[in-house]
Amino acid sequence: MGGPSGATTASFAAVGTPERSAFERTCIGALDRTPVVLRYICSRATTQSVRSAMTAAVVVGVLMGALVGSLVNVLAFLLPLGSFSGEDSPTAVARLGRWDSFREVVRAVPGTVRRRTRQGVAVRFPILEVGTGVLFGLAVLRFGVSWVLPAYLYLAAMAVLLAVIDVQHQRLPNSIVLPSAGVGLVLLTVAALSRNSWDSLLRAVLGAAVLFALYLVLALISPAGMGMGDVKLAGVLGLFLGFLSWRALILATMGGFILAALVGAVLLVVRRVGKRTLLPFGPSMLVAALAAVLLRVG
Repeated sequence: MGGPSGATTASFAAVGTPERSAFERTCIGALDRTPVVLRYICSRATTQSVRSAMTAAVVVGVLMGALVGSLVNVLAFLLPLGSFSGEDSPTAVARLGRWDSFREVVRAVPGTVRRRTRQGVAVRFPILEVGTGVLFGLAVLRFGVSWVLPAYLYLAAMAVLLAVIDVQHQRLPNSIVLPSAGVGLVLLTVAALSRNSWDSLLRAVLGAAVLFALYLVLALISPAGMGMGDVKLAGVLGLFLGFLSWRALILATMGGFILAALVGAVLLVVRRVGKRTLLPFGPSMLVAALAAVLLRVG
């Protein structure tokens, strides 16, 4: 014999189950809806908490960036003058390319900045302070509070410092560029370890090698148009861009050349430079790299 049909089962349930009152039906309906309501409330509370935490993180990032920007402003004024050793002569500028200059800067920052800040800054307040604060805030929005964030906060501060020095003095000091490669590698290694993304770290190293080789070839072809400072900076930027993606690296490289061409054309039109004037290429590289990082192109 087969089992009872669906109709028979339904009829049995209807006969064997007493009719529920309106109150009982209301209570059962409320219980049925409770999980949905709880999920909705929890999701709203979680979303609100995340938004509040992110807003607080961005505010902290902006304030930290403003403080870093203030220090960068002082360093951009002091470094080209060799002011950390108390020497303002032109011969002191040559010392910027040596490793001992970097160590000297690290030792002298606390006392020297206090003594020499009153003598001047590289850029009028608060341009660098606000700009660096905005970059830090955007970096927090881009990466969140994660182990990846410190690497790109460092990139933002380094980019502002080098861009100002290159614009004002047409030089990219080895004392900033070379240590940045080591600092970037350490910070990105920590980021890769936290995410178990060793492929990103490998791509970063390859990106640094590729960009360094590309710019080295360009510098050998046209030494007057590109200096070795640009070549070394390209390697550092390749590290940070390669960690994100090949697309970010390629777009940032193309963007640097396009931006440099546009800036040169505009300055030529407004007669701020002549046809034979050599413009610093580092700022265009740095702006394009920051745009590629912060605008999520990778």
